[in-house]
Amino acid sequence: MFEFSDLSRNPFFQSGIVLMLLGGLFFQLKRLPRILYDYFERIFVLRLEILDEDEAFEWTRVWLADRLRDNLSVSVVTKRQPPRYEEGSLVFAPAKPRVVFVPAVGVYFFWYRGRLVSLSRERFERPSSTLTYSTHGDATNSLRDKERFTLRIFSRDRGIAHSLIEECRDFALPDDGRINVFVAKHHFWHLGCRLNGRPLSSVILDGGGAQEILDDVVRFLSSQDWYQKIGVPYRRGYLLYGPPGNGKTSIVKAIAGELKMNIYVLVLSDPNMNDQRLQELMSLVPEKSLMLLEDIDCAFAGRKQQNGRGNGLTFSGLLNAMDGVASTEGRITMMTTNHREKLDDALLRPGRVDVKIQLGNATSDQARQLFERFFPGESQLAEDFAGQIEDGKFSMATLQDYLMLHRADRTEAVSRAFEIGCLQSRHANAPVRTRRHDRIGPSLVASRQDSPVGRFQGEEESP
Repeated sequence: MFEFSDLSRNPFFQSGIVLMLLGGLFFQLKRLPRILYDYFERIFVLRLEILDEDEAFEWTRVWLADRLRDNLSVSVVTKRQPPRYEEGSLVFAPAKPRVVFVPAVGVYFFWYRGRLVSLSRERFERPSSTLTYSTHGDATNSLRDKERFTLRIFSRDRGIAHSLIEECRDFALPDDGRINVFVAKHHFWHLGCRLNGRPLSSVILDGGGAQEILDDVVRFLSSQDWYQKIGVPYRRGYLLYGPPGNGKTSIVKAIAGELKMNIYVLVLSDPNMNDQRLQELMSLVPEKSLMLLEDIDCAFAGRKQQNGRGNGLTFSGLLNAMDGVASTEGRITMMTTNHREKLDDALLRPGRVDVKIQLGNATSDQARQLFERFFPGESQLAEDFAGQIEDGKFSMATLQDYLMLHRADRTEAVSRAFEIGCLQSRHANAPVRTRRHDRIGPSLVASRQDSPVGRFQGEEESP
C-alpha cells in the first residue's frame, strides 16, 4: 500500500518542493522593492491625482507651462484671443494664434517651497461614459484620450498640497475682473476662454431694462434662505428673445461681469449631446453660476426626437435636466432665441422660465444714447440723429455698424443717416417690429434689445 512516507523519500518529489519554495521566494523578493516603496510613499509622500475631468487639471496645466518653461519635452497648445471692447469700439487680437508649450507626457521633477515634487503626466484611452450618436441615429460607444497629472510631494504636510493647487488656481484664474467662460468637453466642463467684462451701462436697453434685470438676479442670489424656507426650488430661469442684433448675449456677459460670475455655455445642437450627458453637465454647474443656452429654438424642430435618435437629445431629457428630481439648485439659466413662437409651452412654464424679456429693435432714445457713447458731449447732434431713427426699424447692431463707419466725422454720421436702411438690408435678418411694452414678470416690464448670437466666438458686440 502506498504511504506518504514513501513519497517523501522520493528525490524527484523533494526537488519539486524545493523548486516551488524557491520560486515563490524569488517572486516575493522581486516584488519587495515595490512593496517597500509603496509603504514609504504612503507614510512620507503626498500623492495628488488630478483627472482631466476636473477643473483643477486646466489650472495645473497652465501653471506648469510657466513653471517648467525651460523643459525640452513639450506639447503644443494654440490659443486665439477674442476681441475686447474698449471705449466704444472693438480691439481685435492678432489673426495668428498664440503658441503655448506645456509639459508633454512623461515624468518631471522640480522643487516647490523646499520640497521635491515629482510630476507624472499620463495619457490613456478609455471608453467615454456617454454614448454618441452617428448621423444615422445609431448609438456607439466612443473612445477618447484621457489624461491625468500625478504629483508626488516628498512631504507629510498636506498644507503644501493645498497651497500648490491654490497657487495653480490663482495663476490660471487671476482676480483681474475677467469672465471665465466654460464650454462642454465630453461629459465635463473645460475653461474655454477668459473675456474682459463689459460695464452694464454699455448695454443700452429701453427704459433702463439692464439695471432691472441685474436687480432681479441680485434679489435671487440673496434669497436662498427664503427659497428653502417655503420649499421652492432655488433656481431662476430667464428667456431673452427678439430679433438678432439688439443685446441678448451682451446683457448676459454684462451681468456676469458685474456679479463676477462664471458663464457655462451649453450647446444643445451638439451632435454628441444626449440626455445622460446633458444631465451630467448640468449637475456639474456650481451654485450661483450662470448657464447660457443660446438659440434654444434650434435644439429641436418641435418635439419629434422623443426616441433619442438624431442628435441623441430628447425634449423630455432637457426638461428633466432643468427641473427634474436630479437637477441641481442655486443655478441661473439664461436662454436666448430669435423666435419665441417656436418654443414649446412646456419649456416656458414658470420654474423653467421665470422671467421673459423681449429685446426689440432700437427706439429713437436708444439711438440717441448710442450716438452719445460714440461721440460724448454732442447732445444736440445726438438728438438730430435720433430724430431720423424710426422706433423698431433698425437693430442696435445695425446702428452701431453705421456709427463705426462714420466714427471719424460725427456731422456726416447725422447727415447721411438715410444710408442706415441700405446697411440694414445687407444684414442676415430682416427688420422686425416689436411692441414697445411686454409684461415679462412680476416686476419687469420691457421692450429690450438683443445682441447678435455667437458673441463668445468673437463677433462684434452692441453697446
